[in-house]
Amino acid sequence: MAHIRRNRIRFSGNSDNDIISNLPAEILLEILDKLPTEDAMTTAILSPKWRNLWKILPRIELSDNMQKEREKRVVGMVNKFIKHYEGNKMKSFHVSLKYNTRKRKTYQSWIAFAATKNVEELHLDFHSDHRRAPPGLPPSFELPHNILNCASLVRLHLESVGLILLPAINLESLKELELVNSQLSDDATKVITKNCPKLESLVLRNCNKRRNLKITVAPQSNLSKLTIIEGYLLLSSNEISVNAPKVTKLNFLSGMWRSKYLIENVPAVTEARLSFDDMQFKVTKGIFYGEGTEKKLDGLLENFQQAKVLHLCSKAITSMINPGKEFTSTQYFVSDVKYLTVRDMTNRRNLLFNCHRLSLDTGMQRRELPGIAFLLKACPRLETLVIVITKGQSEFRFADDLAANGIFVGGKYWKTKHNAFKSCLQRLAAVEFVNLWGTYQTWDARKFDPKKFFRACQDGYDLLIFLMENSPSFERFIFTTSKKQEEFPKLLFL
Repeated sequence: MAHIRRNRIRFSGNSDNDIISNLPAEILLEILDKLPTEDAMTTAILSPKWRNLWKILPRIELSDNMQKEREKRVVGMVNKFIKHYEGNKMKSFHVSLKYNTRKRKTYQSWIAFAATKNVEELHLDFHSDHRRAPPGLPPSFELPHNILNCASLVRLHLESVGLILLPAINLESLKELELVNSQLSDDATKVITKNCPKLESLVLRNCNKRRNLKITVAPQSNLSKLTIIEGYLLLSSNEISVNAPKVTKLNFLSGMWRSKYLIENVPAVTEARLSFDDMQFKVTKGIFYGEGTEKKLDGLLENFQQAKVLHLCSKAITSMINPGKEFTSTQYFVSDVKYLTVRDMTNRRNLLFNCHRLSLDTGMQRRELPGIAFLLKACPRLETLVIVITKGQSEFRFADDLAANGIFVGGKYWKTKHNAFKSCLQRLAAVEFVNLWGTYQTWDARKFDPKKFFRACQDGYDLLIFLMENSPSFERFIFTTSKKQEEFPKLLFL
């Protein structure tokens, strides 16, 4: 075997052995572009060939990492980068640091600079300075006019920025916009969607925490995807309304902390994801205080009956609950389908969906089973079902008289449902079970054991058998874990 001599890589201006520095400038730029900006700027000391390369990098990405001592350093490095920049165009300008009102003009100069370099992606994240502004309110920051009319801008992310001068916005190339912890006027989304003709995706995360959030998409807009995310908010009397007639994909993730939720006009939605995992209900002195929240959800699902793809954290169907019922628990958090199980015993609504693909997050607890059954009946055109088995779902504790009802007795639940599903599931062809946290995450080829996959989840295995026996068009199962995904034909389980 021939011996291969390995040259020692040295960074020296006059060394023939400086292998990396002898590479073409284009390759060196690719190397620098993969480094953090702060590290890329320090390569100037390596050799004369490296000295000015960082000055033409197409992107800058600097963050204080939420550390106060880094704030001054980040400001200095951004100023240095801008002062020495020699490139003609920037792909990305990404800065994250705590907002300081005394440096407002400095921030504006940064954004104006990015606009003059025909930036394609601008990501600006300010952490609110609570010493100068009330907690939870973003700083009032006036964006430079040239960035509001930047023809090259394709992606814009603004975090903790109170927007001003929105009527002047005219971003002809913008495709993606994300606003986080921002204050928006009632007409803000209408102005944005009207004056950004190529906008395809709008994300609103924790906006207008202390006031109504009105989301109106302009009729002439091409916006196809709308995402609304609201994490923990204090219970408030304000509301949210959505009017998006042409949006085809809607993601709504919320703790339902506002007093009212109005999904007024979404007729074109073909794919919807509804998740209310953070929704809280309380029981004090045996009285259930869930009626107010139930009213928020009442009628919500009806807006998505035309959708072909649904991803439901089953709290989305809490409008099925019978409010005002007495319980004995002191406080609990509930998971999706469990509310439906209560309504299942009363006057459950007869909802029907055009859904072809249904994805359901569920702990597969026995009290959830009637809710899952309801969803299967409500989707007569269902072709693909995805069951995502979630971890650590909190127990929903019913009063003893409710718990004693037979529908909450597991083990044989699906075996008692055959007659009720004779005309259902006629089109169901594929079922995927996703379990990312169980102990059975991988297996040898052709040695898959479904009972191990559903270990500690017997009702999941029973559901598998039930679906196979009650779906005349059924073809295959798919099993997904954190390490493996494999597809099996129906015949394997006969």
